[in-house]
Amino acid sequence: MWVGTRDERPGGGHAALYCIDARHGAAQVLHQFAPKPTRWQPGDGDDGSYGGRPDGAAVDIEGNYWCALYEGSRVVQLSPSGEPVGQLKWIGGVWKFKAMGYEGADLVPSGGALTAQHNRTFATLDAAAIEAGLLGSTG
Repeated sequence: MWVGTRDERPGGGHAALYCIDARHGAAQVLHQFAPKPTRWQPGDGDDGSYGGRPDGAAVDIEGNYWCALYEGSRVVQLSPSGEPVGQLKWIGGVWKFKAMGYEGADLVPSGGALTAQHNRTFATLDAAAIEAGLLGSTG
């Protein structure tokens, strides 16, 4: 089971995603989201330090966790182990897929298993169209 938390206290803002293993009673932090900077305003540049607040999610058939980020204009995709796979960002009036992956211990933009789909665009957030577009030519 996936569980998300968010600290709403003034000065808080930390958010985390957990995976709960009911069989063993264990909880594991899979991903932590950066807190909202104190003076952040809508329209501030994307310097990578704040990508929005988690605000709704779904798990796909492959166990990937898709999370909408309020104030981030994006939807992130995390693998079942909590590693970033990619994100859909609202850029220039379309949703653009940005692949992510690891090289050693470093997270590399445009890397990972879906590198060939990096910068693929979608007019709407239609699950079937995104699945076909991202996985249709790799599966």
